[in-house]
Amino acid sequence: MGRMFAKLLLPILLMPAMSHAANWERIAQGGNTTVNVDIESIVKLKNGMRKVWVEYILTEPEKSIEGKPYMRIVNLYSVNCEEKTSAAERELLYDAVLQGKVVQDIKIPRARLQFEESVPESFAEIMVGFVCKAKLKK
Repeated sequence: MGRMFAKLLLPILLMPAMSHAANWERIAQGGNTTVNVDIESIVKLKNGMRKVWVEYILTEPEKSIEGKPYMRIVNLYSVNCEEKTSAAERELLYDAVLQGKVVQDIKIPRARLQFEESVPESFAEIMVGFVCKAKLKK
């Protein structure tokens, strides 16, 4: 009876973790970089801004400040759609595209966020436009 109960309980306990899987959608590609947005992560905050996770996949490895090679960058952005600006709250560098290990994790306190306008025709401008036009699911 105990084993059967455990077999039934395990999938239920794992459901919340599985329901938050990323749903990456490609929004841009150029040079050695592909840019994807986790469309499930786009949320509107009480102050009218939006938050989103953005992934940058590299075809050639780059080196972190500490000299560690990375192939994937995942950033958490706050986006001000009214002003068309954004600020990175968190940046994770991974040593591989799939199942990679984090080689650097940078967190920026909200009080120190610096919202900047995007350079025209840049990945940032494309991301801000995409996020601000996205229909929210939450």
